[in-house]
This record gives sequence, structure tokens and C-alpha cells, in this order.
Amino acid sequence: MPPIYIAAIVVVTLIIVLSLWARLLHKVGPNQALIVYGFGGTRIVTGGARMIIPMIQQAQPLSLELMSFDVAPQQDMYTQQGVAVTVEAVAQIKVKSDDESIRTAAEQFLS
Repeated sequence: MPPIYIAAIVVVTLIIVLSLWARLLHKVGPNQALIVYGFGGTRIVTGGARMIIPMIQQAQPLSLELMSFDVAPQQDMYTQQGVAVTVEAVAQIKVKSDDESIRTAAEQFLS
């Protein structure tokens, strides 16, 4: 077999291996957490990267940045004196970067 064929096979194999590796690698930014679940239990990755094996593991990102939520009740609220008031508010939350806080936030926000 000529050396050019061997070199072509090596290059094609290398391209295939690198493309598969790139598809399995999930990068996590500094203000993100990656919740990895499936075979092997639940793991939390903050900053860095993790290999995710399809059909065995799944992953969902969770933002650790400040999040804002509009809070507006669907009906009027009443004071103790019986006066109807309309209340609108904005709630801001931030998930701490320790494992226990990330686990709690993942249970509440990721469905």
C-alpha cells in the first residue's frame, strides 16, 4: 500500500476521532454549573469541561448569574382593612456556587 494511502487513512481517522470527542465534550463557563445525571449518579461541574456519554448520561446547564423574575399576582390582594391593592414586584435571585446550593437550585429550576 502506498504511503499516501496510509497517510490519508490516518488523517481521516484522526478527524473522525476529534469530531466525536468534540461532540461529547461539554464546556462549562465560569458563571455556569453543569448538572450531569444518569449512569453514575448526579454530578455537578462548575467551570471546566466534562465528557457526556449519550444515552447513558444527560446534562443541563444552570446559570449562576443574577436572575430577575416579575412577580404579579393574578387577582387583587386585600389589606386587613379590606382595601384592594395591586402589587407588582421584581424578585432577584442568585445561586451560590457551593454544591448544596446548586443541587437545591437544580431541583427547583430544572425540570
